[in-house]
Amino acid sequence: MALKDFKIEDVQLFPGVTYCIATLHPWINVGNVSKLVIDRLSKNFGAKKIGELIRPSEFYDYTRYRPKIEINSDKRSVLIPNTKISLIKIDQIKTNLILLEMLEPHMFSEKFNDSIISLLKFLNVQKYLMIGSMYDSVPHTRALLVSGSVRGDTYPDIGKVNFSESTYTGPTSITSQISERINIELGISTMSLIVHLPLYLKLDNDFSGATRILNILSKIYNLDLDLPESKLGIEQYSQINPALIGNDSLKKLIAKFEVDYDEKKPSTQQNYTLSPEVENFLKEISEDYNEN
Repeated sequence: MALKDFKIEDVQLFPGVTYCIATLHPWINVGNVSKLVIDRLSKNFGAKKIGELIRPSEFYDYTRYRPKIEINSDKRSVLIPNTKISLIKIDQIKTNLILLEMLEPHMFSEKFNDSIISLLKFLNVQKYLMIGSMYDSVPHTRALLVSGSVRGDTYPDIGKVNFSESTYTGPTSITSQISERINIELGISTMSLIVHLPLYLKLDNDFSGATRILNILSKIYNLDLDLPESKLGIEQYSQINPALIGNDSLKKLIAKFEVDYDEKKPSTQQNYTLSPEVENFLKEISEDYNEN
């Protein structure tokens, strides 16, 4: 069936609670964290794709989001970038979990937002959670920080997450209006969870960041998750210390981040400037990790 700009399969939902976990590419997806999280949930619980935009080119510039050619079983196909909706039905707790993988629109953004909101209303979503990742002045030697905000609900008891009213000012995504509007117009409670990754590591897939978010989701939704990402993340970060031998500038920078972290001092990326030598060093070791 057509629902505004989406085509949606006719699905049978459990009569219980329906949650939505949303991601936004490429705005808050450094280290590919949100994609790793969605992939793990999909594999663990057998997610089924139930919808996508009917005419994605109405919203996307395909010279910026490039289509990709794929060959499976000698069959060639062209994959068109699109916003994707999947469904997980968790039998043990009779809960519906909607996975909303949004591509940030380039055009007709208000129309895009309207269609997303209509979709959430149609699926009877009660709680909406946006997950993502950002670079920050944090050390890889400490537990990764997670910050978040909540609208229309109490703060969940999920351990070390810094929930607060956002004080950020500056550029953002037009899709940030979605959480604000669904809370005001539909009464849907909203939450955001952003994991803070070390700014000196540019990993294609940051498994420690994904593990941090997945562990929180398991507490929020009472999920039994198998997490191979945890071991992969430990292996990734454990390779960093040997690579630091002989690089005093970077060791001092990380030591400063550790002090700020331990004293719970908010740090900003603008406080630190990496020398060209450190930048080149980090680029080299990050490329090594990404190739492995």
